[in-house]
Amino acid sequence: MINKPNVIAVIGARLNSSRLPGKHLIPLAGKPLIERVVERLETCERVDQIILATTHDAYNEPLIHWGHHLSLPVYAHEGDVNDLMGRIDAVVKLNTPTWIVYVCGDCPLIEPTFIDHALQALQSHPDSDTVHLRDGIQSIHEGLHFYSLKGWEKLIDASKSVMSREHVGYANREKTVLASLAIDDSDDFSMPKHRISVDTMADYQFMSAVYERWYSTHGQNEIVSLKWVQRTLRQEPLLLTINSHVRQKKPNQAYPSVSIFCHYSAAIGLGHLRRCARIAGILQENLGLGTHIHIQGEKIKFPWLSGNVSWHNDEAQLQTAFMTETSALALLDFKIAAVDVDTWKGLLTQQHNNGIRLIALDQLSALHSYVDLAFVPSFYSDIQADNLSCGWENYLLTPVTNRPVTPPYCLVLTGGSDALGFGNYLPDILDKAVPAEYEILWVQGPLAPAPQLADDSRIAVLESVHDLQNLIAGASCVVSSYGLSLFEAITSGAAILLLPSTGIVSTHELLALKAQQVCLVADTDDAIERQLSTITQSAATREALRKSARRYGSKVDGCMRLTQAVESLLQHSPTT
Repeated sequence: MINKPNVIAVIGARLNSSRLPGKHLIPLAGKPLIERVVERLETCERVDQIILATTHDAYNEPLIHWGHHLSLPVYAHEGDVNDLMGRIDAVVKLNTPTWIVYVCGDCPLIEPTFIDHALQALQSHPDSDTVHLRDGIQSIHEGLHFYSLKGWEKLIDASKSVMSREHVGYANREKTVLASLAIDDSDDFSMPKHRISVDTMADYQFMSAVYERWYSTHGQNEIVSLKWVQRTLRQEPLLLTINSHVRQKKPNQAYPSVSIFCHYSAAIGLGHLRRCARIAGILQENLGLGTHIHIQGEKIKFPWLSGNVSWHNDEAQLQTAFMTETSALALLDFKIAAVDVDTWKGLLTQQHNNGIRLIALDQLSALHSYVDLAFVPSFYSDIQADNLSCGWENYLLTPVTNRPVTPPYCLVLTGGSDALGFGNYLPDILDKAVPAEYEILWVQGPLAPAPQLADDSRIAVLESVHDLQNLIAGASCVVSSYGLSLFEAITSGAAILLLPSTGIVSTHELLALKAQQVCLVADTDDAIERQLSTITQSAATREALRKSARRYGSKVDGCMRLTQAVESLLQHSPTT
């Protein structure tokens, strides 16, 4: 006779998350997130078997393969992919346990001692179907449900509605059917109360920071201590801010989706794509929305691009994707000189008539008559319209408040593709004009050719920079082309020299920027060397530039302003 396990822990996981697709396989300190969940369950004394419950479809094949590679029992459900209760019930019927622990696969800080504690309480009270924390107890625990077999059977019988099939335990919230035992916590896990599930990129960044800190001083065979996490969060409150803004989705609320359309190339640059990736994260975290980015350009893996993404070979394919769009809202971000404006006017008109809300970003504000909102994430626009929003407050950037203390260095930013070819001649000027006490760091964009350096050049070339804002914040001075990096530098309160910008920015916009006095401006190639000498040799000039940049950077609130605009449009959308 085969011995059936008394307690099974069923991990629910699918790679189809609307806000962070593939999240279960993203790395946490070198191992997939879901493997960190399994490691924690393996330390539980009262769990006899761990089973991964996913769905049988192509999208989740990588998760199934991972489970098999780890020799973890995997159940791939062939029924309705949204029927989570049906998926777990199939696992229960196959294993006939006495007790069931359901574990959300996106919670890599589940506490083993609490799991054992809750199971012991449930096993000691055979008349109870489930457990809950006693009234008044605050706890950091997330992603755990405990049931006796008879309690589970009551719950599955009561799960008739769509919501109760998609969310474990929801049926008991609709109508109480379970006898629930009130228990104390296994320890004091009350402070600080903070989300420890991974639903968005900000959640992942928070969890990565926690895991990296732990494993910098502990061995790989030690699971992250939840008590240590709470102590660390109290000692380093800035960690809390990484994902404190994330809105938790409510199970009884439908969330509309937003589609984002942009392009990139060596000629266009990366600014539109980087900005759209940032917007996707903003909407996922602040509003709980699912986002889908449609990109015209060569498919390349960028470290800052994640989530639901589709690639299109040319503008015609991008236009087709736009016309088949059924999302409640679409946002478009193009270099206007690089698209067929007349065709887009017609497409925007058709989709607006179909009830889709439309936002045009930046240069596309020229099409303000065809959209609901023209949002310009810049201090300047030469267009005036009732539905146009612009100003320093609109920048989609996060100010850096702490300037790290470092040896002096000059940071050079020529853009994602170095579209104006500064790499052909600027290195010689830098080697000549920048004082010897400065290190010179040249950030080579992913689409940019390597700068042409002399054999004895002092310039260090950096590729694949993942933390540009902190690199900017630590620089003694920043030499930048006109674009996103320039305004990241202004927001960070840097002392900046702007390189000649002919063909990138209008004369009126450049004059308006000069009037703000947030950077020195080299109008011509001949002026670069003179201005470099000024900014590197005059501490008073650098401090004056930083002071002015900080004044304008402190106004930045574009993330919240765009969030509010999208929320307002969706509230009045005929499709939501």
